[in-house]
Amino acid sequence: VPEDYKKNPGAVEAIAEQPGHPDNILIGYNRGLMVLWNKATPGAQQLMGLFSRAQTFVSTQQLESVHWISENRFVSSHNDGSYAFWSPGNDAVPDPTTLYGPFPCKAVTKILVYPTAEHGELVLFSGGMQRASYGDRHTITVMTKEKHLVFDFTSKIIDFFTVFPKEDEENNESPISPEALIVLAEEELVAIDLTNPDWKMMALPYLVSLHASAVTCSQHVPNVPEELWEAIVAAGKAQTEHLYSDKPWPIDGGNILCQKPANPDKPKHRELLLTGHEDGTVRFWNASDVALTPLYKYNSSILFTGEHLDVLEQPPEDDDDEWPPFKKVGIFDPYSDDPRLAVKKVLLCPLSSTLVIAGTAGHVITATISSEPSNKEIKAVTMNIVNDRDGFVWKGHDHLPPRTTSISFAVGFQSQSLLQLYPPAAITALALHSEWGLLAAGTAHGLAVFDYTRSKAVSVKCTLNPN
Repeated sequence: VPEDYKKNPGAVEAIAEQPGHPDNILIGYNRGLMVLWNKATPGAQQLMGLFSRAQTFVSTQQLESVHWISENRFVSSHNDGSYAFWSPGNDAVPDPTTLYGPFPCKAVTKILVYPTAEHGELVLFSGGMQRASYGDRHTITVMTKEKHLVFDFTSKIIDFFTVFPKEDEENNESPISPEALIVLAEEELVAIDLTNPDWKMMALPYLVSLHASAVTCSQHVPNVPEELWEAIVAAGKAQTEHLYSDKPWPIDGGNILCQKPANPDKPKHRELLLTGHEDGTVRFWNASDVALTPLYKYNSSILFTGEHLDVLEQPPEDDDDEWPPFKKVGIFDPYSDDPRLAVKKVLLCPLSSTLVIAGTAGHVITATISSEPSNKEIKAVTMNIVNDRDGFVWKGHDHLPPRTTSISFAVGFQSQSLLQLYPPAAITALALHSEWGLLAAGTAHGLAVFDYTRSKAVSVKCTLNPN
């Protein structure tokens, strides 16, 4: 070991066993020293015929991680955004690669490299972005000789690993490529199908982020009719078919320790959990099983206009010339375009398939499910709760401006009516009578009864003290 590293090599950053040599362990220290240690001798592994010195590798940069690519080659990553390939027995000090240089870069916190039969080496690493331009991004770079993509996450990356397909007994000559990348971020778990040509995300069977946008209200709906359930499932599939890979979930270990139902032919009870969110969405979850799984998402913001909301209508621009080539992944998105969009109350009537959503800006939306897309205009009806109170001045936020043009609705819940209460205070109570086609909404100032089948006001009652 070089003299200046003997006293203080720094903390141990990485330990990796040499493939095919279970006694040999590569130990990486913070200051850049790596030692191939033989735990049987014990001592630093001596080179064949060179018993005078130990097998050490010294990098000039602080070490972050190491990974064995094969029996006689490994890669190290460093805190300046670089990585380097080393070979035991080779004295040459390799030239490091700083992919996103030459300007200062963040640390490459973890790196994995796999030889593949089709695409040469597959390289995956977290971090390494240019500090000035992309220092705030949470990224994992995946690349082969033909393809390069930077997966952009909305929360900090804790760790990642790859999943390999079950080994083929007959064909074990060619290297096996990983089939999926599993990433644990601070707020969610993300899986990416590496066998898909577009490296699409995989739908999670569990651990889906419930608070992708902050949850603001919820409703549990038991005994959902089969027809409504299937319509919701079909609408949800149509929403995500372009988003997720078709590949089945790659992790299949463990035992399911549950009792079999006494009567398997008995129809299953369908249970829904509806969650209202800060960004104006309502998410439908399958609550019939052990894990909550997402079925469908309704977005109320398409009924409104404004500079914050018009952004939603613009399709994301695919800039082919952007470097590095970023791709947003994951569903955690804590930022709302407008705080007035937040859903305060949600009600689903399973028998009439009517959904009512009430928001922060005094708006109440009714929607019914449809299996066909449609285009229509939604006229807002305004009801003034305080019109008989002289001198009342509302000092809170303004209402959300409704869209005056025709709106395209996809398959699923489609809006039928929009009620706007004045003053536009948050809805605090909501009730529905679907047989009569009536809904009642309450705010801090009073309540309103509305006929949503004919979009007509019925009555208002102000509860403000006149004094």
